[in-house]
Amino acid sequence: NAATKILKDLEGFAKEKKVEFSFKVIYEPSPYKGIVNFSNSNSMDLIVIGSHGRSGIKKALLGSVASGVVEHANCPVLIIKKAL
Repeated sequence: NAATKILKDLEGFAKEKKVEFSFKVIYEPSPYKGIVNFSNSNSMDLIVIGSHGRSGIKKALLGSVASGVVEHANCPVLIIKKAL
């Protein structure tokens, strides 16, 4: 898919610059559970996750992956809000 291609391109760029980079595609029905389980299984020190910045009724109806990660993660979580 498009996201995997972007990450593979980024991996190649990082390798050229001698920067350690890796990614893993996680297939889990619940996105936040997949992220949290991966983090716990790999003893992550920090999770960095983007947020659309939804609030109120939109957040209640759509749920929030970032909120689920923050609530269940065993390590600190850094949320990057979508730029306006």
